[in-house]
Amino acid sequence: MMLVIMLILVALVFCAISVFAFLRANYCACHHQGECDNPVSQYWLASMLASLVSLGLCCIALHTTQGTMVWFILTGSCFSGALIAAKRQGKKQCEHAKAASAPLTNETS
Repeated sequence: MMLVIMLILVALVFCAISVFAFLRANYCACHHQGECDNPVSQYWLASMLASLVSLGLCCIALHTTQGTMVWFILTGSCFSGALIAAKRQGKKQCEHAKAASAPLTNETS
């Protein structure tokens, strides 16, 4: 039982690494086009390998069907956490930009 829990926890760590590498690949592809020394393929490769390791660990811990379902839940949880964090960060940046431009809009001409 303890081994199953440890395998799932390690799978969660690899799932988080996979999501991080996936988001880094997308960020670099969108914001640094042509500037990066081909990091998109490196980040994509890291994302896919970490995801496969996570899936393998879940399948070893709980057999194929249940392990795959747990892996889907882990991956969905990591991606939804990243989505929530990105939305909060975007909202915070928007509020910061509004606060910085507020003195400019109150000037009289």
